[in-house]
Amino acid sequence: MLQIIYALAALASGCAAVLAWVAKIRWANEFRDAKEAQISAKDSQIQAIQESRKAELEAKHAQLETLREITSTKLLSELKALKEMYERIMEERRSQIARLEQMQVSKDELIDELKASKEALQREMDDAEQNLKKQVEEMTRWTIRLRGTGTVGAAASADPTYVVQPERNQQ
Repeated sequence: MLQIIYALAALASGCAAVLAWVAKIRWANEFRDAKEAQISAKDSQIQAIQESRKAELEAKHAQLETLREITSTKLLSELKALKEMYERIMEERRSQIARLEQMQVSKDELIDELKASKEALQREMDDAEQNLKKQVEEMTRWTIRLRGTGTVGAAASADPTYVVQPERNQQ
């Protein structure tokens, strides 16, 4: 009777371990998907800033050409003000691009870390699978031993997890 309880406890423990591994694997997949979404958002931000920079440069060149054609002093002073403003904007954009490029580098490092953690999780999953196989083999050996002692009935041949309870004397 005590052996049956031990076998059931081992079975319950094995099931709990399998459920814990399944939950861990699902969480890891969700975490990976969230990180990939963050990475794609950063990529789109970088692309948008680069495109806006190109458009600003083209607009600046077009305005400069227009102002060269006009020679009055008032327009020349306005030109200088616009030029300074565009230079400040360009400097801000350059600093933004530098920050985004740094974020790109850190994104690449994050991708490498995620790949390494994925490989580690795969190894852990393989180890867990091996442990589960060992536990199943151990349970099979216990079932065979129980069959040998006569505590497993005919139903055990159809279902290896079925264990016949010994009859209790009614008083």
